[in-house]
Amino acid sequence: MRLGGAARGRRTRGRTRRGEGHPGRIGDGNRPIRHSHRFPLSSCARKEGETCAELQFPSPWMSSSRQKGMRDLVGRSAGRAPTQRGCSPSCSRSSRRGKGRRASGRRFGSTRFGRSRVDWSARSLEDIDMLEVDGWEEVTLREIQEEGGAVFAGGASVPTSFAAGDGNEGSGLTLGDLESAECCVFCDRSDSTVLQVAGGDRLAFLHNQSTASVEGAKPGDVVETAFVTSKAGLLDVAKVLVQGQSALVLASPDGASQIIGHLDKHIFPRDDVRVSDVSFNLSIFAVLGAGSSKVMETLGMGHDMGEGEQVLVNYEGYPLCVARTTDLGVPGYTWIVDTSISSDAWSLLTSIENVRPIGSEAYERLRILAGRPAFGKELTLDSNPLEAGLYERCVDVEKGCSIGQEVIKRVHNRNGITRRLGGFSSDKPLRCGDEVLSEGRKVGSLTSVCQDGGGSFLGMGYVKVKPGQPFSSEGKSFTVRGEAVAVRALVYPKYPQESVENKDAREEEESLEEIEEAKEKKKEEMKARMEEWLKQQSKNK
Repeated sequence: MRLGGAARGRRTRGRTRRGEGHPGRIGDGNRPIRHSHRFPLSSCARKEGETCAELQFPSPWMSSSRQKGMRDLVGRSAGRAPTQRGCSPSCSRSSRRGKGRRASGRRFGSTRFGRSRVDWSARSLEDIDMLEVDGWEEVTLREIQEEGGAVFAGGASVPTSFAAGDGNEGSGLTLGDLESAECCVFCDRSDSTVLQVAGGDRLAFLHNQSTASVEGAKPGDVVETAFVTSKAGLLDVAKVLVQGQSALVLASPDGASQIIGHLDKHIFPRDDVRVSDVSFNLSIFAVLGAGSSKVMETLGMGHDMGEGEQVLVNYEGYPLCVARTTDLGVPGYTWIVDTSISSDAWSLLTSIENVRPIGSEAYERLRILAGRPAFGKELTLDSNPLEAGLYERCVDVEKGCSIGQEVIKRVHNRNGITRRLGGFSSDKPLRCGDEVLSEGRKVGSLTSVCQDGGGSFLGMGYVKVKPGQPFSSEGKSFTVRGEAVAVRALVYPKYPQESVENKDAREEEESLEEIEEAKEKKKEEMKARMEEWLKQQSKNK
């Protein structure tokens, strides 16, 4: 019996398998790998409490065709014999825009086969017959999600919702539920933009191009920052995951072209900086809820991570980046995995008791409840980071020279925030773009809307406020499309508190304005009296 190269545990030299060699893929096919990374593999410690070894190996986001040697290296570091996984999966994958991504899993009958499910060291070639080899079929992440009740509405590349019959529907999920110690949900965020910034000047470059202090960050840190124009117009909000030899920029979906164009424009010839889009090589899973820490411990990933930190761990011979941060400001983690093992990672999460997936619609609802600004909605060139409530989360007003810094500091020092994000709710339908009126005057407009599980409509948008004053509904009434709406509090936005000096200066300025208004009013009264007297004199004549 003659078996194929995959079953014999070897690969054909000098050529790639079907579908390999995607342009721009790091270390793909026969292209050389240009970068290397150092990271601790916590699961490779031989004894409890032993310091984890740092392993030098190619880029963690390399193709599956480069993994076999690294898996053997990981096995030797952990004191195990090198495994012999001969069935290397195909790297071919379709575009994430609707077709789904290639995954590593193989299915034979009702049994899952893949690198995280089969111990090839315990199997010999005599145990494999032709029927079993021919019975393999490739399984995509989308197929696994659809089996779990996922619905892909409107040609979405990630699940928009899950079947209510399976107990997966997240329409009634609230931020309060996520604070419960028993609550843990996860969402496929693989449509996010992921950029890899490499080179010796990468941190200094990102520091100068964004609003947060990135230059002093160390490997393992996660920095939330915002990219702005020279006039402080918002491009996007992103998280920078600092690694040993590069940095990953995790940004919003559909924002890749805008950020890459902005960064490329500011790379000078002498800058040692290289920016590449690695979104199609990675899958992103958001694990949300206070119960996520218990889930991580159950999976053996209970690393001692503080908020805003990340680790790279060994997941069956592949690097899995786990960052203790979420976009919603709630407890949770962000998983970044190679698309080759995305189906295995998804199946691992679904196999845990009381952990369920949610779709992008439920995630959007949580975003609006929290007041998190989104790309193309609240994050536009017409708004600045202080108006969007990113103060202290993404903005360091005291950092050195950077793009848009002068404008941001001027607005901060003068307390010139004239718009703030406000939340609204109504029993009547709300739509994006609807005007918000107060006493018949337009004070804002809705930028994001959704419907909660109870049938009510939730909205969020910018509302005009007096400089230095918080958005409040006290003594005011608001209407949208002629119907009264209620004001609700938002969790995420954070605005600068008015300092004592600014408050005294503002009060003094207001008192001077009141004096000037009183003078003007008195002049008008005197003018009116003079005109009345002149009219009376003309009548007497």
